[in-house]
Amino acid sequence: MNNVFDGMDNDSKLLSRKLKCEILREIRERGFMSFSRYMELALYHVELGYYRNGSIKFGEAGDFVTAPEISPLFSACLANQCTQVFSMLPQRTIIEFGAGSGVLAGELMLSLSKLGQPVDEYIIIELSAELKQRQQHVIQQKYASWTSKVKWADRMPEDMTGVVIANEVLDAMPVDVFSMEEDLHECGVVEDRGDLVWGKRLLIDGALKAAIDNLDLRVDGEYRSEINLFLRPWIKSVSRCLKQGVLLLIDYGFPRHEYYHSQRSQGTVMCHYRHRAFDDPLSYPGIHDITAHVDSTAVAEAASDEGMDVMGFANQAGFLMSCGLQTLLTRGNTVAEYQQAQQVKYLTLPSEMGELFKVMACGRGISMELLGFRHNDQLHRL
Repeated sequence: MNNVFDGMDNDSKLLSRKLKCEILREIRERGFMSFSRYMELALYHVELGYYRNGSIKFGEAGDFVTAPEISPLFSACLANQCTQVFSMLPQRTIIEFGAGSGVLAGELMLSLSKLGQPVDEYIIIELSAELKQRQQHVIQQKYASWTSKVKWADRMPEDMTGVVIANEVLDAMPVDVFSMEEDLHECGVVEDRGDLVWGKRLLIDGALKAAIDNLDLRVDGEYRSEINLFLRPWIKSVSRCLKQGVLLLIDYGFPRHEYYHSQRSQGTVMCHYRHRAFDDPLSYPGIHDITAHVDSTAVAEAASDEGMDVMGFANQAGFLMSCGLQTLLTRGNTVAEYQQAQQVKYLTLPSEMGELFKVMACGRGISMELLGFRHNDQLHRL
């Protein structure tokens, strides 16, 4: 574990110590801290949280790389899917949650323009002022002709018509951690001589217990996992604002029967720092990412309960292939062909992003078979 943080600069250490003091102060005032609260502070503290403190997160110089940064082919495939949906809408509007580096927005607008379907409006929902500035810089520097089409907001406008995109958004939502042995316990964060350590408390009642009971788990021996109680309210808020259109969710996860399989007995919470993954979220809060996989079944249930149609579910490889990935490849340029071949491998191979990452579409007022699920729809797995 210590090797993960070798070479950390002093500014990062100072930032993490400040955030740790904030977390300890709250624990001393209130006692046991749920892991969802800890994750919220570690990622979204207004000044010190990972997504708000100014550290580089995306790309080779950051902690992880997302699909749009790996290759523009990803955005080109999404553009093909958006074009199909736009054929049933009065205007071409895209709403993107958590736009990361801004590359997806720029490349998607560029690809749509090449298809003769330029966006009328591109709305980015971004809560981090620091990330908003980075997105504005990237779009102004690399996609200047589309700057006037983009605007930023802190919430989704009401009565929207368009395509809503959430790429690697759900995995960054705070989760609650629980353990099942002889009894059901909530796992959280406590103090031990000035350090942050795991603690647990018996779960007898409340919203968390009810949600876990609803999973109807059948496990033997020691078992630990997590559950996202923010997922359903988020789906509800998006659904109530989407008058007509499609919500595209792209994230890594599993259908419920795989997510909560007895053999996955340590859960899915992971951390990422300088492109290295580790499983100790309590170390150096604020300077590394913390994620949990997505329960795809929970997403589908929440959307259905809000009156949305669950229109498709596929792994990323299947979705990109169905959206015409092969037809987008460069021909006749050996260097470009090689570069794209490497990019395609990363996006589609099961050992990379191809299988673990899933794409789900939920719609309202759209009556068509979506392009991305024509050849690999796996709704039956949910």
